[in-house]
Amino acid sequence: MRKAFSIVFFMLLSLTLFGQMKYIFSGDVDYPPFEYENERGIPVGFNVDILRAISKALDFEIEIELRTWASARSALESGQIDGLLGMYYSEGRNLLVDFSNPHTILHGSIFYNKRTEGFSSLSDLRESRVAVQKGDLMDELVTSEGVGSEVVRVESPEIALRMLENGEVDAVLMNTLQGLFLIEDLSLKNLMDSEHPVTRLEYCFAVKRGDSELLSLLNEGLSIISSTGEYRQIFNKWFGNINAEDSSGDMLYWLFFAIPVASVVFLVLILMYFWNRTLRRQVKEKTASLSAKLEEERSVKTQLSLSMERYRSMSETISDYYYETEFPSDGKDPEIWRSESYERISGYSLDSPEPREFNWETIIHPEDLDCYKQHLEKVRSGKEERIEYRIIRRDGALRWVSEFSKPKYCGGGSKIKGICGAVRDITDEKLAKEELERTKDKVSKLHFVALKMEKSNEEDTIYHSIIDASVNILGMEKFSLYLLYDQELVTLESQGEVASVQGYLFRSGVLRDCVETGKSAFIESSSIRKVVPNCKDSVSIVPMKSIGALVSYHDSPMKQEEIKMVETLMAHAVEAIWRIRSDREIHYVTFHDQLTALYNRSFFEEEIDRLNVKRQMPISIVMGDVNGLKIVNDAFGHLEGDRLLKAVADCLKSSVRSDDIIARWGGDEFIMLLPQTDAQSAESLVNRIKKALDQVTGFSLPISVSFGIGTKSDIDQDFSETLVSAEEKMYRDKLLNNISMRNKTVEVLERSLLNKSYETEERTERIKTISRDFGKSIGLNEAELDNLLLLGALHDIGKIAVPEEILTKAGSLTAEEWKKIKSHPEAGFRIALSSPELIGIADEILSHHEWWDGSGYPRGLKGESIPLLARIISIIDAYDVMMSGRPYKHPVSSEEAIEELRTCAGKQFDPNLVDSFVSFLGL
Repeated sequence: MRKAFSIVFFMLLSLTLFGQMKYIFSGDVDYPPFEYENERGIPVGFNVDILRAISKALDFEIEIELRTWASARSALESGQIDGLLGMYYSEGRNLLVDFSNPHTILHGSIFYNKRTEGFSSLSDLRESRVAVQKGDLMDELVTSEGVGSEVVRVESPEIALRMLENGEVDAVLMNTLQGLFLIEDLSLKNLMDSEHPVTRLEYCFAVKRGDSELLSLLNEGLSIISSTGEYRQIFNKWFGNINAEDSSGDMLYWLFFAIPVASVVFLVLILMYFWNRTLRRQVKEKTASLSAKLEEERSVKTQLSLSMERYRSMSETISDYYYETEFPSDGKDPEIWRSESYERISGYSLDSPEPREFNWETIIHPEDLDCYKQHLEKVRSGKEERIEYRIIRRDGALRWVSEFSKPKYCGGGSKIKGICGAVRDITDEKLAKEELERTKDKVSKLHFVALKMEKSNEEDTIYHSIIDASVNILGMEKFSLYLLYDQELVTLESQGEVASVQGYLFRSGVLRDCVETGKSAFIESSSIRKVVPNCKDSVSIVPMKSIGALVSYHDSPMKQEEIKMVETLMAHAVEAIWRIRSDREIHYVTFHDQLTALYNRSFFEEEIDRLNVKRQMPISIVMGDVNGLKIVNDAFGHLEGDRLLKAVADCLKSSVRSDDIIARWGGDEFIMLLPQTDAQSAESLVNRIKKALDQVTGFSLPISVSFGIGTKSDIDQDFSETLVSAEEKMYRDKLLNNISMRNKTVEVLERSLLNKSYETEERTERIKTISRDFGKSIGLNEAELDNLLLLGALHDIGKIAVPEEILTKAGSLTAEEWKKIKSHPEAGFRIALSSPELIGIADEILSHHEWWDGSGYPRGLKGESIPLLARIISIIDAYDVMMSGRPYKHPVSSEEAIEELRTCAGKQFDPNLVDSFVSFLGL
């Protein structure tokens, strides 16, 4: 009895913790109409509907997974699933699995092609090619009976019938109902079945060996759906339209289910009738024999003694303590009978004199004694009562017991002559229930912590929630919380003495492995003692993947449900932390400039609205514009321009107060919002910034920023007016700065070109001298001469955008390197357009590698469409290169250089200008 109550209790406990039990069934993925998958991959069929009807009737949950027949059988026999939807019974199979009552009685038939002679028995098939489904009962039948000259085993019944239709086999063995269904479904007009079945088939559910509980459910469910008529509805749904010569939907139902069941019931009734008559005759004979023979009295006494002995053995085996008391009529103490389990419950021996004088009430806990006395009074008044209370055993142990008591009556009357009852030790059940309640309480509190994490916007709140839950909910006395910062594990919180084991966790790498893989780990104290002597603690590590881990230290292993609770807590923490980090990153991207890490314009405009209050007056705005950013981008590349913007941003950040707001306003513009700052203080700030910018090194051009200041002193003043004022002053300052920077820009560009290429100051001066003298000789005016001199110095300015290793390479250039070299006229053109000093020779810089015959680059200009100054400088530059040489080319004499110019005249150079240049040289 106690074992039964325990089983029920723990079943309820399991349902409380883990939900309703689910049974997993499988079957053949291609066995219509009994079980198969439709076009959407959903399990359907007669067997599927029968099982679903049973599960609905008895309210238990099922899951159906169809697979190949061989795989389904293997899964059941290995215990991976709970049952099969349908399996034909055989004695051999009954040794491997347990079968339910048949849910369908079928017959096996021979199917053959109408174009051939028919078959009436298995013996007719001995010289024929026979097809069966692999692993089916028919497969086992042909093997045992030696049927067929050749047996073809296929994966599904459909394949077998199609082979029969095409003449690939002579016959197919399968159950009659399935064959008729498939012939009609597949429109196989030439097939028919044998006139007489060759075997009887019992189609059942199959379950794992020993699973009597599931078997009982299935048998009970079959009985229910049969009595309600639901079985017949399902049968007619699948087989009611099959046209067989000797059957219809109703006839098949009566033939395969109703008639067999009725026959069985009728047979049982007949057997019971004859058994009852036999029993009565035997009782009559026995009674007559006892009346005639008094010596049978001795036999009766012997049997009674044996029964008493059996009863005593049973009472010793059962853990519940049974007792009976009878109230004496003479006022003496009541007589008490106790079962053998009395000693196990109370600790007192039945063999000692104490029990005869012992009063059960003396061991009841004082706090429960009054309730127990009330319980006895109710029983004495004729009621059956149950009570739970505590007792103190002889060894001092406190135990919980449950007692069921009822009155004993005299004969069949109403007078109570005593009390009988059963006492059962329920301490373990109480402890389990208390543990369950504690677990529920922990789960409830952890759920509240998870909700708190879900609403939190700060990581620190998440970490403090973990620590608080570890102490106050999970009851951890020794633990550590580790976080991963910059690929290093750091300790955020520790409680208890954990230093020695902590060192082991770091050195062994097990803690890092858990954090990186996200898998929990448990380490026995015996393993740790190999490295850390005298260690008594085991360790449980529950990670927050890629974030950190919670490590608990304990004398004994954590229970599985406790680990699950910690893992659930960590999962909620990880989800909350990633959400917070994602929100923070989105917020940062939304309100920050990606290049400079300053605030962006959207954030700045929001801050204007926030700070535009009276207590922040006066409030100043400083706008700054980086001078020469375009020429830096064009001359040195956008990466250099980005570096310049970052340098300016760093200077601004280092010069303002923590409460000031700095933002990137546009491409090369910055803006600062200075609360509680008047115009004079803003001017001082600008001067500090300019001094800081002067100290910045590492750039080809000096860093220059134009500033403008606007101040709002009155709350009623429109902020847009302050912005406009600051912007206008900035543009005036920029105009002045641009005038002073022009000469510096040309000097810097020229110096950069000399530093990066083979060009030298001497060569530049030579080209300028030749250009001036030759220009005068051909009648150029002063403006043209000035542009020619500037072009002579900077016609190759675009080369500063070409990698230095290409410009100085001594060997041959690759095709890709030539492509970069040939891009320098376009780079020079962009640089010239960015500088007012060079804009007048921009077109000449772009064209100085064009050839007279149109085969030059980059535009392929031809003849006089090439600007004059570009044609001139190409001749002068070529002449000087030939005369001075290059690391990869020796210099030549003046005569050889002129000969080369004449050779290229009309092709590369303007022939008229070549003649003029030769005349100018006087050679």
